[in-house]
This record gives sequence, structure tokens and C-alpha cells, in this order.
Amino acid sequence: MPEPWTRHADCDAPFQMNGSIIASITSAGVLLGLAGVAHAGEPAPPRHGFQMAIRTGYTLPFGKFDAQPDDGLSNAFSGQVPIIFDIGGKIGSHVFLGGYFGFGFGGTGNLLRPACDSAGATCAAVTIRTGVEALYYFLPERLVDPWIGYGIGYEGTGAGISVPDRPELTFVGRGIEFAHLLGGFDFRLSRTFGLGPFVDFSLGEYINAHIDVGTGEAVDGHIDSKAMHEWLSLGVRGVFFP
Repeated sequence: MPEPWTRHADCDAPFQMNGSIIASITSAGVLLGLAGVAHAGEPAPPRHGFQMAIRTGYTLPFGKFDAQPDDGLSNAFSGQVPIIFDIGGKIGSHVFLGGYFGFGFGGTGNLLRPACDSAGATCAAVTIRTGVEALYYFLPERLVDPWIGYGIGYEGTGAGISVPDRPELTFVGRGIEFAHLLGGFDFRLSRTFGLGPFVDFSLGEYINAHIDVGTGEAVDGHIDSKAMHEWLSLGVRGVFFP
């Protein structure tokens, strides 16, 4: 009587299924599953070419808006939630060159917040930043890949104060971010995606200020008494094609 399943002469399968079909499929499935686990534990090969990442977390303000005594950055702006995109490409396995663009969303700071609350006003702050950056990956062939980076670019941070039935007051500081000092770890979960913590410390200076009281009278000018300010960001970074 012919066997229910036999290996064809041209087939490369190394086994012969003479017994239960279910048992044979189960055995093959176990072997494939074990092989899959072993393969999943191996890191993907290092990526070359296009790469994109998204960073978010929480950002704290430090330093001064300008050199006036009460113009600390935290007096004007509270902490913010950033959403930053890094887009560029890897030259070889270790070096990434590209640009960053993003927003930060938060509220007003220590001096403005009580005034907003007492007036029943709605107060919010937004930061826009963009620039160029370079990252260096230390262990691009490993499952856990530490990296550091440097960036330079533009920053604009402003706040809006809105009171019902009154014109909206806005003020904005615009200037240069001289340095973004970044670092973190990428857990390379697959060839197409990685995830890990990051820290970003930026150092900048506002050069111009814009104030609009909402009545058609706006002041836009150069800041003479400039001062340095900093933003410290901690959070998580998702990277595509790590």
C-alpha cells in the first residue's frame, strides 16, 4: 500500500513523513519555531542610506531670555513636550548626516502663569526649531547601539496670552542654537525599527524679539542685552532603518 506522504525524488526536504500528517506538521513547526527564535536573537546587519527618527519626551528651560534681571527663561516659558524629526542618511555604518525639524508645546513660566490665572486668560507657548546635525554610532552591528551627536540651527519660541473679548498678546524670541549635544541608545528591534532613550542639551541665544499687543501695534527689533539660554530634553527616540 503506498505511504501517505513520501519525499519526492526532486525535493530537498531532509525527512520522510510516513506517519501521522498532523504529528509531522507539528514536529516541523517546532523546528521552524526554534530556528525563528535563534534568528530573532541576532541583530540586523548595519543600515546604510536613508534613516529617519522621531524624538519626544519632556524639555526643561534654563538660562535667560535676555540679560535683564527678571528675564529668566523659566519665568517666560514652562517645560514643553517636544516632537522632533531627524531625517537624513548614513554614510557607511557609523556616521549619520541630516537635518532636524520640530516643535515644542507647553505653557507660560513662573512670572506669567500667575498673571494668566488671575486674569482668566488662556496662555500657551510653542517652540519651533530646525537645523543640521551629525550623529556617530559606536556599535552599529550590535543589538544595542550607543550614539552621540551634534547639531546647530535656528530656534523661535513664543507665547500667546488670550483673554475673552480682548485682543491677544503674543511675544516671540528668535535666534541661533549654537549647539545641540545629543546622546542615547538604540535598541535595534528589527532591520526597519529601533527604540531607545535619548538626552539633548541645547545652547542658544535670542537675537530678535517680536511683541504684538493685538491692536495693530507690533514691535519687532534687535535684542541688545542678549544672554545665553539652554533647553534640556529627556525622552524616547524611535528610529526607522537603524
